[in-house]
Amino acid sequence: GGTQIKVKIPAGIKDGEKLRIKTPNGTAHLKIEIEDDPVYSLKNGVLTQTLKIAPYQAVLGAKVKLTTLGGETIHLNIKPGTQSGRKLKVPGKGFRDRKGNVGDLLVNIMVVIPENPGEKEISLYKELAQLHEA
Repeated sequence: GGTQIKVKIPAGIKDGEKLRIKTPNGTAHLKIEIEDDPVYSLKNGVLTQTLKIAPYQAVLGAKVKLTTLGGETIHLNIKPGTQSGRKLKVPGKGFRDRKGNVGDLLVNIMVVIPENPGEKEISLYKELAQLHEA
């Protein structure tokens, strides 16, 4: 086996940064690699979060709840006509760097189409389709 060492990773450390750790056998150099999360991604200090919304929310607009990386619940206003892929900026809710500065959070809107719509939904979508074909 090898020697196990507990390492405290400083808050705000970025992908690719290196840590120097003193060990009983000398000094070890660690390169930090941060994996993306299913909800969040971090690139160049910019935190991005994907928010899934329903088609009716995109068309009509909505006020939706979002939990930030810090665990805070905030409300976002989705404007009527919001397209999938639109990015909303939430100031001061992003990544906190090692100096304590907090960046912005970019929220990537993803309109999710129902995979198994019910009969009523299908009926309403057919009615909507007829409106657009007229």
